[in-house]
Amino acid sequence: MSQPLSKRLSIRKALASAFIVALAFSLSPVAKAQANETPTMIVLDNSGSMTAQDAGGQTRIDAAKQASTQLINDISDRTDVGLTYYGGNTGETEADVEMGCQDVTILGGPSRGNADTLIDTINSLQPRGFTPIGKALTDTAAELPEGGNIVLVSDGIANCTPPDVCEVAQELAQSGINLVINTIGLNVDPAAREELECIAGVGGGTYADASDAQSLTDALTRAASRQYNSYTSDVTKIDGASEQSAAVEIDEDTELFLTDLPQESRFWKIPVEPGETISVSANTVTDPTVLTMGQGGIKLEAQLHTEEAPQYGLRGRCTRVSFDNFKPGLGVRGIQNASVASKEVGTNNCDTDAIYLEISRSGDYLNGQDIPTEITIERFGKVDESTIGNVTEEHSSVDLTEAAASEAHPVTPGQWFTSAADLDPAGEKVSSIIVPGETHFYALPVDYGQELRAAVETTFDQIDSSALGTHLYIQAFSPNRAEIELTNRDTSYADDNGLKTFGFFTPVSAANLFEKSSQGISLRSPWQGGTQYLAVTYLPSGQDEDVSATDQLPTLEYELVAEAFGDPVDPPVFASLTGATPSTSTPPSDVAEDEQISEATEEDSSSFPIVWIGLGVIGLGIIIGLIFALRRKN
Repeated sequence: MSQPLSKRLSIRKALASAFIVALAFSLSPVAKAQANETPTMIVLDNSGSMTAQDAGGQTRIDAAKQASTQLINDISDRTDVGLTYYGGNTGETEADVEMGCQDVTILGGPSRGNADTLIDTINSLQPRGFTPIGKALTDTAAELPEGGNIVLVSDGIANCTPPDVCEVAQELAQSGINLVINTIGLNVDPAAREELECIAGVGGGTYADASDAQSLTDALTRAASRQYNSYTSDVTKIDGASEQSAAVEIDEDTELFLTDLPQESRFWKIPVEPGETISVSANTVTDPTVLTMGQGGIKLEAQLHTEEAPQYGLRGRCTRVSFDNFKPGLGVRGIQNASVASKEVGTNNCDTDAIYLEISRSGDYLNGQDIPTEITIERFGKVDESTIGNVTEEHSSVDLTEAAASEAHPVTPGQWFTSAADLDPAGEKVSSIIVPGETHFYALPVDYGQELRAAVETTFDQIDSSALGTHLYIQAFSPNRAEIELTNRDTSYADDNGLKTFGFFTPVSAANLFEKSSQGISLRSPWQGGTQYLAVTYLPSGQDEDVSATDQLPTLEYELVAEAFGDPVDPPVFASLTGATPSTSTPPSDVAEDEQISEATEEDSSSFPIVWIGLGVIGLGIIIGLIFALRRKN
């Protein structure tokens, strides 16, 4: 019997909708995951012993409820959180042992924004039953298939053994996932403390004692910390030569490449044309570090030569201006940068068809190790000096009172220029969570004629300052990734509580590079309009032991506000180049930014024809199969 017309139309409509969804999925690139806090599962003891009234004037379970509720309220909007509890559903007699040792409840795996559900469940807990810690750990780890953080709160020793709970924790830690198990003992006896310390020891975590709600809150906050997020470069690698005579030639369309920089000079050959000027920035790519004691010093330097320069001893004869990084001892922190700009090719003893780039590194920082370094090359034609404009006088103070008083909203910052979090140039206040050694990147447009004004605020009493110290370090970078000198440099270190202002208060102007302005010719002055970058690094003081990518680190929340101040002016005009992309009406910063974005997404776009069309074919095949099956049924 044939189906009614309305039903057939409904089926066709559903199939059409499914086809559209499948097609849209197959043609849409998957969004890249943002860096977030480590997914965390809280495991609470809800056994009968938690009714003891010895936790600062309240029962142990009430102290656990208060502490875990506060933690969830603090982190659930920025962290994937889940909850496990054991006990509460059986009696405590011999007849209840079998069921009691299986009494583990998982409310849900780690997810975001689930505070109300978790808290409602925690507040409804009524302790009784047994302590199946081993099963609780095993079941909870299954909710973290790609790794994460388990925080176990217990007031006693496991009474559902074997297997030994320390052996269970060791097997989980060696299971191949990046799992960390932290434990907190709430008024535990020596035997229970030893067991919990063993679990944390083999689980790669830490153990802490707690006696009441406040100490438990502090212990939970520390245990719910995370590892640092870091940047790993996947840019095309072009290692340089050890001698200029063997310099590695760079294609004229190469704008960004990676090299492993040893403690000696490396050379590249860059083809150029008459009237062209090039700027080069070198930025080191290293894992986060907290070392501030005995890590040595580093000098990073960039120069531009002609072929004859070494022969006549005229090193850097094509160099118009350079900024050499030199950071000894305690000064080694953040991103190491060296930048250089050439003279106009064809003038000033720089009459050549190729410029030789030399990047040198000296000092004993990371002695004997090559340092990955990204090198940015930007080209632009002769500037029309009549379009440069005048440099106005800098301002000596910053007034961010109104913006700083606004409510901050949480963001996920990037770990590098290509993933920097965008800020509203009108004055946007954001907040984020950082751990020691980590660097956060932000981006905001500051055009020609404008200044950058910013402030950072944090409260270091969030953490145990005696453990890692208290220090935020701020850097600013231009669109071509050259570091910019910040005014109020001393106050850009947020080494105590309160609002710290900083910025560059000289308006962006090409005069800072192309003619002698009131600031002089300098790459440290803001000479290039477009997307500027801020880097925030949490670097403690007085540390002689480093951290690794698997260490659980205390989190620090800070607030950042930044704005582009002043009215923008027309950008300078650059002549066209026969082999380069900048036009007569486009400032080089805008072109470079587009090309950097293109470079960052090249891998994703190149996979489109194979991966996404392939998924589209699979989706279409499923739809055809459904249609065929329905037709046969009809």
